[in-house]
Amino acid sequence: MSEAGRVVGGGDGVGVGAGVGHGVGVGAAPARAGSWRPLLAVTAAFLAAFTALRSSSDFLAIEADAPAARALAARHGVPLADALALRELVGLQASTERWHDVVQRYAGLRPSLGDPLAAIAATASDAAVVAAVMVAGGGGVGAGDSNGSKGSNDGGDGDGDLAARTAAAWKAFAPRQEAAAGLRFLNIRERFAKRAVGRE
Repeated sequence: MSEAGRVVGGGDGVGVGAGVGHGVGVGAAPARAGSWRPLLAVTAAFLAAFTALRSSSDFLAIEADAPAARALAARHGVPLADALALRELVGLQASTERWHDVVQRYAGLRPSLGDPLAAIAATASDAAVVAAVMVAGGGGVGAGDSNGSKGSNDGGDGDGDLAARTAAAWKAFAPRQEAAAGLRFLNIRERFAKRAVGRE
């Protein structure tokens, strides 16, 4: 009995009480913090789903306008997937005239800059970005004529040399922040091209 009294009422009892009080204090903070985690997870999932749904909706809307894009691409001598991807870059809210101007400019820059750099220069509204692309591409259309050929190929394969130069220019430019539009262009173009092949 005396042993029981010492355990319950003695110094050890104080230790038990302190332990209980300490346990409550420690358990309360995680309970409050943890209550936010499910809410944050649900919010993040909703935003991700909304973004994906909107992107898919825009993609299908652009694809539905394929006949107009096909005529535009044929007029300027570019692949259909390129014209569709440029439409995605300028946005559905942009006017048809804006889209046509971008495709025309892209077609003119593509031979000397390569596809991704030409897409950036054609769609950029910031003159500094366009200038950076032109420098990266070796001077843009000034580096060659309207067909993308060099002034002199020194007897070599001009087309092969140009392709290697534009590929090297894009590889060097791709890590830069300004390259985001070019990377997106390549990704979206690939999606449109794969879906077109699947329908054929």
